[in-house]
Amino acid sequence: MDELVFNKNNFNIKELNSIIEQFCNDNSMNKEKVLNLQLVAEEFLSNILFPNFDKDVSFLVSLSEGNVILSFEYEGVNFMNKINEQTILSLKILRNKAKEIISDTKDNKTNIKFVV
Repeated sequence: MDELVFNKNNFNIKELNSIIEQFCNDNSMNKEKVLNLQLVAEEFLSNILFPNFDKDVSFLVSLSEGNVILSFEYEGVNFMNKINEQTILSLKILRNKAKEIISDTKDNKTNIKFVV
């Protein structure tokens, strides 16, 4: 799959959900997996990243060792480290649905991967 680039002004949740669903269908994954992946992407973007950020975000979905990886890359600070009253529930959901959350910031470029 090609990388999808968007920001909060042109973000379309239906398009993102469609990409995730097509990826899962192409890899014979069940509906529960589709819904979990969509939930992770939506929680991260809608409740953690976009309330604080309006620059471009690159998104890529991939498969590694039987796990689906949702990758988000953007320039700026790591919002996964910014816990407040508005983000605490979303962070709990993300930690519950993802097997692992990998976040790294180098040279002002943040890469966050959700292993689901």
